[in-house]
Amino acid sequence: MSTKMKDLSANTGCNISRRIFTDVTTMRVLRFAFGVTLSCGLAYGINWPLAFLMPVFTAMILAMPLPKPSVKASINNMMSTLKAFAIGLVFSLFFLQYPIVYLIALALVLFHLYYLSLIHI
Repeated sequence: MSTKMKDLSANTGCNISRRIFTDVTTMRVLRFAFGVTLSCGLAYGINWPLAFLMPVFTAMILAMPLPKPSVKASINNMMSTLKAFAIGLVFSLFFLQYPIVYLIALALVLFHLYYLSLIHI
């Protein structure tokens, strides 16, 4: 009797974990909860002056009903973001002394960078 009980309890735990990871709604809720918690911890951990904004933006992004991105799409998005950071750094080093020119040029370059990323060039 105890052997049957052990097998039943092992199968029940296995079935529950399978249901949790296959249910789309549950996975979205877990992703949202852990994502917002991690972003809040990271923002306050590095003592960012605007730490309250990071969890808000993370919640806005994670709440969108988007499909799971592919690995290629994730790498493409990461590379576009890194290019944008690099261009922003270069512009900051050279054009920060001229604020109007800096804002116009940076806005145009970032627009074109993400536009080209969107059409996959």
